[in-house]
Amino acid sequence: MATVTSLLPLPNELLLGILENLPVRDVLACNATCRHLRDLITDSVTLQYAIELFACGMLDGAQGPHTVPVPDRLDRLRHYAVAWERLLWTNHISLPHVAGFRLPLVVSGDTLLFLHVADLDGMVSRAYVQRLPSALREIEEHRVIPRFPAHSALSDFNISSDQDVLVFGELRSQHPPRLHIRSLSTGEIHPLAGMLSVTDAAAPITAIHDLHGDFLLEAVRVIGSPDKLNLRNWKSGVVEAEGMPISFEHAIFLDDHHILSVESSTYELHHSPCVHVTSLVTAKYAPASYVFALPDFMREIVTYADTYTRPLETTTAPRGCFYPDPADRLITIKIETSQSGNFAIDVLASTFVRYIAAHPTSPDKPTISVPWNDWGTHGARITVDPRTHVWTVSGARRAIVRRRDADHPAATLTVLDYSPRRVGRAIARGAANVLYGSEGNTDYAGLLFGPHYGPLRTLLPCIATEIPFPDDVVGDGSGMLRALICENGVLFARLDVQYNMISEAWAYTI
Repeated sequence: MATVTSLLPLPNELLLGILENLPVRDVLACNATCRHLRDLITDSVTLQYAIELFACGMLDGAQGPHTVPVPDRLDRLRHYAVAWERLLWTNHISLPHVAGFRLPLVVSGDTLLFLHVADLDGMVSRAYVQRLPSALREIEEHRVIPRFPAHSALSDFNISSDQDVLVFGELRSQHPPRLHIRSLSTGEIHPLAGMLSVTDAAAPITAIHDLHGDFLLEAVRVIGSPDKLNLRNWKSGVVEAEGMPISFEHAIFLDDHHILSVESSTYELHHSPCVHVTSLVTAKYAPASYVFALPDFMREIVTYADTYTRPLETTTAPRGCFYPDPADRLITIKIETSQSGNFAIDVLASTFVRYIAAHPTSPDKPTISVPWNDWGTHGARITVDPRTHVWTVSGARRAIVRRRDADHPAATLTVLDYSPRRVGRAIARGAANVLYGSEGNTDYAGLLFGPHYGPLRTLLPCIATEIPFPDDVVGDGSGMLRALICENGVLFARLDVQYNMISEAWAYTI
């Protein structure tokens, strides 16, 4: 008969040492076994910090000479979590330096890139890099103005806050295009960049689609041929995979091994818009891809589709006491229709990753088509509202700005949080702001979709928190109100109606 050995007779010091080296899920299981282990776990600050990190969808930050003690980290983490649950940012910073710039479209982590576009020629003339601070995470504010080449057309800006990288392209008349790799913190040439220009005039780079780790996704166009994607190591300049086909507006890194893009419906081919996922591992040698279909009825009404997400962050140089888990990454598919309405499909990147892991391709079946009902009805969430036109994503959160109109005199900011662990905690607490199905203006949805709307109600839950715009941002009510979120808070801005540029901006941080 097998002998059962109990851990309970061990000294508390040994028990704590064992518990502190277990995965958090196992610690939570031990917490439910007996009163003795529960008391040990409850009284251990280290274990409570690990459990709180897990529940908040966060990871522990970099260790260093100024590391905040664990009890203080736990206290700060709890305040950070409450601030996001209630959208209560305690520190307000005016940003007069960004007046005249465009609202940032490029955001990574806690860093925003503002661009100034010349009125006469529409070219980017200046940039402003702003890191939003966080007192709780011990992240300081930082600003830098990169120096740009004069009289050049600049485009395709990408940044990575954890890699300290700014990438942009320069198109030059009668010369090959040039790719610039800069440091975000200094604006100067990045010390690790091995490639500063691309000189292949036969296949010039036309766009930099995404940046992740050591690699760039660059689109290459040859006249008379479809666009292709190259995977280039920006440190060495070596193209490690080339000639990947692309016929879509925008491609992003899904994870370390796959790229994702959205294709709008094509009337001539009569097929629905879909999400394409292509393997980087096999793309150089043979096609290996997945086609995730969106609802069939979109074939008739969708005019444009694109992805909204933040760069795929790495954990090589995390900042602050704690930072969001990169595994909780939301991808929003924005859909524009021919019937004067927009809607969005929110899906976690892990939904695609899990499906791909469970359904590998083979030489006999290099492409796998996935019907909407096999993934979308349980792994995505559809929102519909004709008054929300601003979409920003940070980690697993998406911000929606509801503009003022006759029915809604006050502008509001709504944050949808899809982190499975934070949603699970909210459900366990009985929170009233958990949404389980597709929500939105159902009257408008019925008008837009007709009988199709009913089957589209999906089951990906999220936490929805809404607040009105602060009074100092609203001011006298003039201008267009905008907001976008990042790791450390929110940027509120008032835009000039005529020129669509920022007239005033504030950062609300924690």
